[in-house]
Amino acid sequence: MTFKIKNNSILKKIKFLYNKNQKTNYEKNLILFKIFRPISFYLAFFFIFLKAKPNFITFLNFLLIMGSYFFFLKGYMFLGSFFLLLSFIFDLTDGNMARYYKSNNSFGKIADGLVDSFVFLTFFFYAISLIINEQIIYNENFTLLIGALTSIAYLFKMYFDMRCSFVLIRDKKRNRNISKNFFSEKKYSFYKIKNLIDQFYLGIPIFLIICIIIGYPSFGLIFYFFMIFFGSNLEILFKLFILWKKFNK
Repeated sequence: MTFKIKNNSILKKIKFLYNKNQKTNYEKNLILFKIFRPISFYLAFFFIFLKAKPNFITFLNFLLIMGSYFFFLKGYMFLGSFFLLLSFIFDLTDGNMARYYKSNNSFGKIADGLVDSFVFLTFFFYAISLIINEQIIYNENFTLLIGALTSIAYLFKMYFDMRCSFVLIRDKKRNRNISKNFFSEKKYSFYKIKNLIDQFYLGIPIFLIICIIIGYPSFGLIFYFFMIFFGSNLEILFKLFILWKKFNK
């Protein structure tokens, strides 16, 4: 009986700490978070029960991403996408555990961000897998080029987002009347555009899996090529415009 009560209290604490998080309100509007996040609660509970630490989960996340690339290189597109999906969920899991342990470890934060950054290579390895499976777009060189350009564009978006976060956190400390969740606030018309784009980013592995199942794996790469080039650039332009209006009043 005591064992059951203790387990319930751990799970409740994980959920409670997440609900106190500033990201919660925005994440509630992302459909896939309603699936990924509850799974991450139970995974966090499992690893806490085993007395694992957040940095260990970050390492497992890294292995999942590397495993995803390995399977793509071997031509196993479904397994590669599935491992990528697991890495998305494990990324949420280490955050749950960090909050539970009240971890404020700088190394852990840097390592987590570094591991997350490896996701940008997904499209390059996915393109290689398309070539191995003879699902090329026009020709092999063009398929590889599309994969490389999509990965580079995704990396640029990640860098821009990190730069924005750094500036917003810094300016908040300088009392510039701006929050670090500035771009997620509903009072801006940009909110709906960002929400839609984030839905597609969060669904990268699921969308790729669906394309593989229906027999059109190349469609997944083409879709994200246009999504990242046009969607991300649109998002970046909106962010710059909003910041320009905010700081030039």
